[in-house]
Parts: sequence; C-alpha cells; structure tokens
Amino acid sequence: MVPHAPEWLHEMSRDIPVGLYDAMALLRCTATVCTASGAVVVSATPDVDHLHQKRRGGVDGAGASWVTNFGVDHEDIVTEHTSLLLIPEEAMYLAFVLGPGCLEIRRDAHDGAVVASAEELLAFYRQPREDMVRLCLAYAHFLREGYVVKRGLSFGVHLLLYRGSPEDVHSDYGVWVMGLTSSFGRWHNVKVLTRLMQDVSKKLVLSSIEQEDGRPYDVATSTGGCVLREMVMDTGGWDEDADGSGGG
Repeated sequence: MVPHAPEWLHEMSRDIPVGLYDAMALLRCTATVCTASGAVVVSATPDVDHLHQKRRGGVDGAGASWVTNFGVDHEDIVTEHTSLLLIPEEAMYLAFVLGPGCLEIRRDAHDGAVVASAEELLAFYRQPREDMVRLCLAYAHFLREGYVVKRGLSFGVHLLLYRGSPEDVHSDYGVWVMGLTSSFGRWHNVKVLTRLMQDVSKKLVLSSIEQEDGRPYDVATSTGGCVLREMVMDTGGWDEDADGSGGG
C-alpha cells in the first residue's frame, strides 16, 4: 500500500486475500498506459512469458492460480509477441494496492515518466473519477470474497464473477454497481438485466457502496470505512446480504 493514499484506496487495501502478496511476487513487471484509451498493457518480457506458460499449462506452487487470473493475453500479429492487457481495476490493484514493486506503470512507450499515484492513473480513464473509484472498491470487495473478477460489458453489467479461472469456468454472477452516473434506478430496467442474466445462466448482483453507518458513500468527502451491500436477484425475487459478506 502506498503512503499518503486517499481514503478509498485504504478501503481497497483492507483484508487482502491470504497468499496474494506471495503470488504477485512472481510477477514484477513494467506496464504502459495508452493516453488515448487508458488501456494498461504489460509488454512482452521474460516474466510475462513465464506468466503465459502458467496460463497454458498451470504451475505447481502457492499462488500460481492467483497470478494466472490477472489480465488477458493479447498477441500482436505484427511482432508476434504476447502482451498482457489489464482492466482498470486490475491495474489499480496491482500497482497501488499490492505495490510497490508488483507493477510499475509508465505514461507510454516513449515517455519514461512513472504514473506515481492512483489519482494520476484515474485521470487516464474516460469514465468519471467517482465511477472509477466505486468500480475499484467493488472489484476489491469481490476479490476478497474469493472470486476472479472481470469486466462484464459484453453482458451489459459492470463486472463478472468467476469461481475459478475464466479459461476453465463460466462466470456465475453479473454485477451492477449502483450509484454510478450511468446507473439506472428503475425496476423495469433491473428486470431486463435479470432476464438477460437468466438467459446466459447467471445471477444478477446489485451492489451499493455505503458508509458503515448506512449513509451514502461519497468518494470526495466520506471518511472511515465503507460497506458494499449486495442484492442477488433470482427467478423468484432476491436475497439481500445486509453486511456485504458474501456474493452468493
């Protein structure tokens, strides 16, 4: 965890899963962030090649499964090298929650300047800052719950939750994070998402981030801890997890 971090980053760093620090010691890489798109790319290196081998064949030893669940392989058809693409939440977690030393992000391939803070990294993304922070908090929460967490845009949700490697299993849940500027609050829209999740054999999780006393969590002004509350939508209704201690 980096010093002088904002309150929300402290929340992301709470209760990091056992073994994750040891796992990520296997991958100490440098990445670049594309100033046009905000994509964070870990370029092909011996360390990344080792990671790709773990993805394909698996590796014995503590933490190997953690390492192989970060990022998506991307093969450059011109250079024939395989790089690693990180979603924003993964980049934030690796660089500023597990750091220093796990992942170093530079501005671009031509500028050697290091992205020195979480706030600086947020500035590269086109989504509003508060939306990005809420997604990062949700990402860290479900990671603590033991899920592999990926973006869910292809299914119309913010995040997808897997019980194992996405290369081996299908996701069980699609997560919609309430309170984003793009969020909706009308129940007929929730019903549409619920039906969509049923069609693809998933459950819809509605999540909201609140202060521990139940008041709305404001990224700019809230201090102290926050709680992610979950409502799991099912065919016959929903199950509410009032203390945010489980995704299903």
